[in-house]
Amino acid sequence: MEYMQMTLNDWMEMKQSLERELSNLKTGFIRVGYVLRKIDDTKGYEQDGYKSVAEFAKAEYGLSASTVSRFMAINEKFSLDGYSERLDPKYIGFRQSIMGEMLGLPDQDLDLVTPETSRQDVRELKQFNKQEPEKGIADDLRNLIESYFRENRDELNELYNAPGTPTQEILNPSGNKVYRKGMYMMFFYTDCVKTKRFGGATDAYNWGEFRELIDSIFSPSAGQDTYGNYFGIPQQTEAPEAEEPKPAEVPRAEEPKQEEPKEEKKPETETIHKPAPMEPEKKPAPKKPEKKVTVQDPDEDMPIEAEESAEAEGTGLEEAEVVEHTAHEETQEAEGAEQEETPAETIAPAQIMPAPEPTIYSKAVADAGEKLEEIRQSYEEQDWMRMSEQLLSLGFVVNQLKVMQTMHA
Repeated sequence: MEYMQMTLNDWMEMKQSLERELSNLKTGFIRVGYVLRKIDDTKGYEQDGYKSVAEFAKAEYGLSASTVSRFMAINEKFSLDGYSERLDPKYIGFRQSIMGEMLGLPDQDLDLVTPETSRQDVRELKQFNKQEPEKGIADDLRNLIESYFRENRDELNELYNAPGTPTQEILNPSGNKVYRKGMYMMFFYTDCVKTKRFGGATDAYNWGEFRELIDSIFSPSAGQDTYGNYFGIPQQTEAPEAEEPKPAEVPRAEEPKQEEPKEEKKPETETIHKPAPMEPEKKPAPKKPEKKVTVQDPDEDMPIEAEESAEAEGTGLEEAEVVEHTAHEETQEAEGAEQEETPAETIAPAQIMPAPEPTIYSKAVADAGEKLEEIRQSYEEQDWMRMSEQLLSLGFVVNQLKVMQTMHA
């Protein structure tokens, strides 16, 4: 199959088309929810003999009842005017998964969430709303700020020792974090700080206003160690340990070395065989196998095997002479010896041809494979909203492949 060479204009037009489709995917779930709501309200599913919109969507599109319900709920909560195929402008940039988590929040808490908020932070906010916190800890905003800096000593000292550094860069370098204490949750964003009191309303402060709240508490104690001045816990500095004077070393007289007495070598014991009286020829008794004992040498990695001779027992010969044997041990010195590694077999390098540049068609095929893997992961995690969005994206890639095949045929 031959591939057509695309011009630069064709490539730029395809990229712009892809960008438009991806942008539409972000709001596509709003339109899907709107159409499902219209079908439900008008009972259009009865035209094909179905009893409910959930039954219709399951049979026609393979959507589960929970997925259908979530699409419709997201449209009702986040569409313009609560019933349209357009997303409310204040939620532009929000991911579908975040909107799914926000469905369980009361309307007054929706302003606490921004496109930078993570799903975990939204879940923690929902958990905060369910469990009444212990009173007496961070009951008001001043206590909340004191509690935060009690746990962040370095940040408080840096605020008053780095006057040229913006407050948000010191307290929120990552651009998004959450602090929860007592009756409050506090959300740090790039442009503001938002607070939520349990069972109460939410508040927002720009970084200038939040710095004024901090100064109203800690400015009288500002200094090199603002934390120690305010909380009464001075910063501990480890003093160097004083070295104890070492006693002067007195040289000792060398003691004459005593020569160790050399061990006299014992003469080897000779084996003496005495002639045995003549007897009728008998078959020799079977010898017992030698028993091996494994001994671990502390200086070697491998065990050493030593053999022990089995004692002769019950030969049955009354007049047999006792023969005395002396074993000679042989030792081998292996100090610093290391086994040389066998050089690996040298393989002559084959001539490597330069890899062909990937075509747009092959990239699209690879993208389709990646999206199938993402869909499989979403199915295992039972994230139906994300999977439906990925299915829409996969459909776009498949259409692109069909167009390319038609062009290149």
